Amino acid sequence: CLRDNLLKNLPFHSPHQEALEIFFLLPECPMMHDYNNWESLVVPFAEAICAMNDQSLRVLEEYWASLQEPAFVRLVQMFKRAVTAQLHYWTESSENNYHVKALLEILKKLHRVNQAVCQLPETIFKVNELTHWLDFYGDAYRRSAWKINSDTSVDTQYPVIFSHFPFIFNILSKIKLLYADSLLKIQEKKFRACMRLAGIVEQGGSELALLPTLNLTVRRSHLIEDVLSHLNQFENEDLRRELMVSFSGEIGHDSGGVKVEFFHCLFEEMTRPEYGMFMYPEEASYMWFPVRPKFEKKRYFFFGVLCGLSLFNFNVANIPFPLALFKKLLNQTPSLEDLKELSPVLGKSLQTLLDDEGDDFGEVFYIYFNVHWDKND
Repeated sequence: CLRDNLLKNLPFHSPHQEALEIFFLLPECPMMHDYNNWESLVVPFAEAICAMNDQSLRVLEEYWASLQEPAFVRLVQMFKRAVTAQLHYWTESSENNYHVKALLEILKKLHRVNQAVCQLPETIFKVNELTHWLDFYGDAYRRSAWKINSDTSVDTQYPVIFSHFPFIFNILSKIKLLYADSLLKIQEKKFRACMRLAGIVEQGGSELALLPTLNLTVRRSHLIEDVLSHLNQFENEDLRRELMVSFSGEIGHDSGGVKVEFFHCLFEEMTRPEYGMFMYPEEASYMWFPVRPKFEKKRYFFFGVLCGLSLFNFNVANIPFPLALFKKLLNQTPSLEDLKELSPVLGKSLQTLLDDEGDDFGEVFYIYFNVHWDKND
C-alpha cells in the first residue's frame, strides 16, 4: 500500500504545508525502519524529497530542525541503513548509483540542518561499513575525473562519488581515502614524467618535473638544514611525486624504511624544546607556538609542508599538537577544555576560579591575573 499508492503520489511540489505533512509522518511508520524495506520504501521516499522545489524543501528542513534528538537520530539512521544495504548489494549499475545518490543527498541535507541547528555529534552520520566495502582508489579516480570534466556534475548517470559526502567517513575511511588519493597523484606524476622523457608530450616546468620521483639526499648531522635547503628549490608540483630518501654516505635503497626513519628523525629534531621552534607549557605536555618565535615564519611554513609531504607519502608522524590547533584551522574558537589539554595545571587553576562561589574570592585567592606563558614574555 505504501509503495504502490502513497510513495508514487507524494505531493512534493505542493505549495501547501498541510499537504507536505505526509513527509513528516512517513518516517514515523515502523515499516520505513524495517531493513527489508530499504529499496521499496526508503529509496523512493528519498527520491521524492530530492524532487522537491526549494520552498517545499525549506518547510521540510524547518520541521527536521524542530525534532527532538531521538527522532532526529532515528531519521538519520533510517537513511544510513538504506545506504549500508545498497553498499551490501552494490553493482556499478546506473540504478544503484541513482539510488545511493538520492540517499546521500538526503543525509547531506540532514547534516546541514544538524550543523546549523541541532548540533548533535557528527558520529551519528558516519557509515562505518565504508571502511570495508568502498573501493577507495576507484572513488579517488572518479573524483579526479569529475574535476577534469566538471560539466558531468549535473549528469545523474555519472557514478556516485562518495568523497563528495565527507561527513559519512569515519577516521579509518578518511585515512584510506587519503592514501588512495596520494597513490593516484603519485602514479599520475610518474606517468607524465615518463611521457615527457619519451618525448610524447611537450616538456615544461622545472628539470625536476622530468623525474618520476622526488629524490632527497640529506646528511644525518645536518638534517634540518639540508631538508630546508631542498624545499627552497622545489615547486609545489614537485612535491606531488613519490619521495625517495637517502642519507649521505649510507648505502641502501628506500623501499619505505628509510623514508619512515627520515620523517621520524626530522620531526623529532624539529619539535625538541631545545630547538626552539615550539614550546611546551608543562613537562610531557602538548606543544604550542612560542610568544616570540626565534625562527622566521617561512620555517613554520616549511614545517607544514613537511607534514603534508609525510602524509602524502603514506607516513604517519607523531606531532604533538593539541586539538585546539585543528579548531583554529577550522576557524573554531578554542575553549577552556582545550587549554586544560595543552596546560593541565593552568587550565584546572582557571577552572577552580570559575567554580568558586564564595564572597571572599579576593581574600582566598589574592591573585593577579598575570600568566607567564613560555617564561620568555
